[in-house]
Amino acid sequence: SHSSSKIYNYSHIYYPRVGNLSDLSLSNNHLSGTIPISFQKYNFSVQLLLSNNEFSGTLIDAFTISLTQTALSLSVNRLSGKLPNSFLQPYVSEVSLEVLSGNIFECNQNDLPANDPDSKSYSCGSENLNTALYSFGLLFLIIAITILVILLLYAK
Repeated sequence: SHSSSKIYNYSHIYYPRVGNLSDLSLSNNHLSGTIPISFQKYNFSVQLLLSNNEFSGTLIDAFTISLTQTALSLSVNRLSGKLPNSFLQPYVSEVSLEVLSGNIFECNQNDLPANDPDSKSYSCGSENLNTALYSFGLLFLIIAITILVILLLYAK
């Protein structure tokens, strides 16, 4: 018996060939590590569902989305880096694509897949970092000015 909160790391397992697999659903399984390159390069003809796990790392630029694929879900993991160019191809607009939510991708708002339900509200990872840095800088400046004013007032 195992705890439902246990996290399994399968990144060390070698996936040499996926074979004739058309559909892979491993969502909600507490999987961690990186998404195997063989999964990213494989032409799943129906769907690849890996959402709600603990996958981390980046995706390859040539992440394969087939012309017949109906769904790709990678949401709510810990993926980062640039979004693969394949996610922005015109034929992908027919795919149920959920990759943004719960991940921290570097991007521009104009470079998000329009068919992802979170594309309108998604904050790119670099934007979040910039906002945090500006907020921290502003807070530091306010504290420094406050301390300076207090010192000047009590120095008299």
